[in-house]
Order: sequence, then structure tokens, then C-alpha cells
Amino acid sequence: MMLFRGRKNQWLLIKKNDDYADKTWKIELALTKEKRHRLKLKTPPCKTKNP
Repeated sequence: MMLFRGRKNQWLLIKKNDDYADKTWKIELALTKEKRHRLKLKTPPCKTKNP
């Protein structure tokens, strides 16, 4: 388990693929192409200063 810095009570649990793991379970993407596009429009890339 890992506790995120600066975030109270937010933990990440990483589990190995063992005998108890469900082999049929697949992760579902929540960030679709449309959502990524809208996010890109809302938050433009950071501007950097040229040296």
C-alpha cells in the first residue's frame, strides 16, 4: 500500500496476479477520446520561457 503525499486518506493498493485474482476482469477506460479533447480545450498546455 502507498499513501499519496499531500492527500489525506488516499491510498493505492497494488495486487499481484495470484490464485485469487479474477482472470476475466478487464479495466474500463473512463477517459474517452471526447473527454480527452474537452479536457485539452479547458486546460491548454503550459507555456515555457525560451532561454
